[in-house]
Amino acid sequence: MRECQRAPALSPSYEEASDPWPDIEARLDAQNAGPRLLAALSVLPPSEREILLLVAWEGLEPIEIATLLDIKPGTVRSRLHRARQTMQSQLSLETL
Repeated sequence: MRECQRAPALSPSYEEASDPWPDIEARLDAQNAGPRLLAALSVLPPSEREILLLVAWEGLEPIEIATLLDIKPGTVRSRLHRARQTMQSQLSLETL
């Protein structure tokens, strides 16, 4: 029989093991992003917001959304494009 060769498990360095929040800046950015995202989403028309959320949160494809909402796939893609443009401009305005 062949022996299984496993790589030895790497133990974290002292700094990694003792740091309870290794990515504190990333966590703070994520916490600050919530209100900013909600504010930007509130600017979108309901039809664009719905499609953007179905893509971003539910992971649906435009063809699936078109079937779900009983609209043309091209309409889904154009609304998604407009929603993304609006979100980008709203979020970049807030960082200025």
